[in-house]
Amino acid sequence: MTKAGFGDLQINASQPGYSGVWTLNGGTVEAQAPLALGTGAVTINGSSSGTAGSNGELDVSSASGYLTNAVTLNGASGTGGLAGVLAPEAGNATFGGSLTVNAPTGGGSNVAMISLRDDFGPNYVARNLAINGPLSGAGSLTLQGSNSAGLSILTFGGDTSGYTGSTITVGAYTALGLPSGGIGQTPSSTTIVVNANGTLGLVADGNGTSTPETLSYTQGTNPITFNTGNLGYLVGKIGATALSNQEANKTISLSTNLVNNLSGILAVTPQNGYGLLLTAQNNLTAAQTYNVGGTQASNVVPA
Repeated sequence: MTKAGFGDLQINASQPGYSGVWTLNGGTVEAQAPLALGTGAVTINGSSSGTAGSNGELDVSSASGYLTNAVTLNGASGTGGLAGVLAPEAGNATFGGSLTVNAPTGGGSNVAMISLRDDFGPNYVARNLAINGPLSGAGSLTLQGSNSAGLSILTFGGDTSGYTGSTITVGAYTALGLPSGGIGQTPSSTTIVVNANGTLGLVADGNGTSTPETLSYTQGTNPITFNTGNLGYLVGKIGATALSNQEANKTISLSTNLVNNLSGILAVTPQNGYGLLLTAQNNLTAAQTYNVGGTQASNVVPA
């Protein structure tokens, strides 16, 4: 199957008998049911044209359940093109297939994109995406968020050791959930750049219950660049399974120093009934500020 043209193709029924491959060269394909694309691999291509809709996009609907196709996400050739896009829609979505990210061909500068906003919802509503299959490839990634309301979160719950991309850029109103051990090979040279109004998540799953539990967290070797105006750290869950997606009362424990996200400031926002324990933080100084944001119920662990 090849999708071309600027328009939108909606598939709202399962196709369990189809095992052919998909090539998305232009416009959007909305996978709105389990096995909407069958079982074959999907390639999402970019376009050298800067015209909206000339690139391929796959939207994973919350109604599609646990989509498991092997997906290849490509950048765009040339300097003015549009990269291939993977996005959630109609609610938060889970993708369980493998994701391979390729760099633009021919020296293109438009890297593959994961868009964490619902292009079909009002005002580009913020959506979360959990990628629980393996991540691989040598292409960089850009996270795009909503420009109107809410913070969107991308989490990786699968094996990321095959990923060697040079940079993951966390855009405005998005959060990259960084699993224990980081993203990419060990040691990893993938640099994570957190831009203004972007957030870096420290995420982990526990035993899938609301029983208090301390989760040991290892910081990865990813170089991290916090740019002016970033929102610091978020603490929460990956949600890789149905049970872990509902758990609470977990404490993420770090035994290494957590660096400031701004000069003299360490900002942390807890979510999902999670807290953060720092057991090896540098000694306090008079010029240090700790900023704990957000609100949580009084019957969960403190931030």
